[in-house]
Amino acid sequence: MTNSIRIVDGATSVWLRPPTPSASDAIICASSELPLAAPRVVGQQRVGRSGVTDLTSLHDSTTFRCRLLVRNDAVGSLGTRHQIADLLRSLTAAHKRPFLYIQRDGWSGERRAELRGDSASYVVDKISAVMLDISLQWVVPAGVLEDPTQQVGTLRPTTSHTGRSYPRSYVSGSGWSYTPAGAGSTVTVTSSGTIPTPPILRAYGAFTEPVITNLTTGGVIELDAVSVSAGSYLEIDVGARTVLLNGDPSLSYYNKINFATTSWWELQPGANLISMTTGTQDASCELDVLWNDNFS
Repeated sequence: MTNSIRIVDGATSVWLRPPTPSASDAIICASSELPLAAPRVVGQQRVGRSGVTDLTSLHDSTTFRCRLLVRNDAVGSLGTRHQIADLLRSLTAAHKRPFLYIQRDGWSGERRAELRGDSASYVVDKISAVMLDISLQWVVPAGVLEDPTQQVGTLRPTTSHTGRSYPRSYVSGSGWSYTPAGAGSTVTVTSSGTIPTPPILRAYGAFTEPVITNLTTGGVIELDAVSVSAGSYLEIDVGARTVLLNGDPSLSYYNKINFATTSWWELQPGANLISMTTGTQDASCELDVLWNDNFS
């Protein structure tokens, strides 16, 4: 069963179903529904054969809908029943992006989804003098729920060159030796979600020409002719498909992506081994992998 439901828009938080419902609650959630997002079907007819070759891998948006009963004698922090109705209808405004928070039995905490208002209606009749019956619907553009807590894994990369060379030779067994640089340091990040999760990759300078790889899946994100100075960072948002210097939309490095090798990989449920190599770097260089667990 659903333990609690609330809608949050900035400082405004409205419980549609509180964790511990009581007979004096202003709002009673008569029903709610959050269906699984439908697949975004992609297929092509098989040549000379019946059926299709199914290439489906993504999903569409979904909707959250609920039917609420607002008590006539509900006079409290939210106001009268019609004031509450006005507040709820305002949360379905097309320009707003409130968050839905849901808690269910067995979950370690709340899960959330960003919403976009779709419809709100109620009928004023003799029954509404006792209880106002309101139907609300929001679109869930991403089609999934996420853990509200953003997690982070950090690694310090190494350069991808083959080591330092010297124009002078040394007598075997009596001189110095240098070991070439390795393939790059790694960090294991574990997604506890049930579906793949697009991370935000934040690489701090100084460094040049980063290559960030999910060694678990083989996915690569590679940028060419890039130089980031100390004190700056490059933010790669896999979900938004953006590459920004210092997170500034006016400083896009999207044209630096090597599209021949880049696959915009996502974190898979479970453990993911992430590496980063660079052309050059200084001691301050590091990579943060940030993500929110996603659930269907």
